[in-house]
Amino acid sequence: MLEDTSRHMRTVQAALEHLAPRLNSLMANVVNNSEAAALEVGREAGRLEQVLSEFVDGYLEVKASRGGPDSNEARTLVMGVYRHHARSICRWLEEVAWVTSNPEAVIQQRGLEGSAEVILTVSLNMTTPPQMAALHLLSEHLRESLEAPNVLPPQGVDPTELRALGVLETIGALAFGLGLTKAILGKHHG
Repeated sequence: MLEDTSRHMRTVQAALEHLAPRLNSLMANVVNNSEAAALEVGREAGRLEQVLSEFVDGYLEVKASRGGPDSNEARTLVMGVYRHHARSICRWLEEVAWVTSNPEAVIQQRGLEGSAEVILTVSLNMTTPPQMAALHLLSEHLRESLEAPNVLPPQGVDPTELRALGVLETIGALAFGLGLTKAILGKHHG
């Protein structure tokens, strides 16, 4: 369980690192480019799909896993982390699609004055999954129980993996510090 949880948190971290450049490319080459051809649209959609696949593949792997009663809580929490990030991205994509296909309705809905040049903003807000607090507590409990005197780690668990659980403590901050804040949240895209 320790090794799997740590591995999945590294997968989430990697997917978040890949997200910012893919979104920036999509915005620059498609959304903000009125001359984008179908080929470019498909290329950018495929690149973004790769990132979404990282979340979906990880989620499906966790969902398909079967562990003992001790690992069910961690399994449920990790699935929640994947779902949280995938849902945030999907909601943003739905909003981008709505805004680009119905700009007049969005202008009216937002109460903006119609003029020759209106910039519509669609922000992606990546938040820390609520499951992270519970994962942190669970990892602390497991670490304490495995580091207790005369207690050996379960067979197959490398003691260095206990230190790798530190990724659970920082994954929430990493979601914002991996370029998302600078590349996406700080910019407004039309």
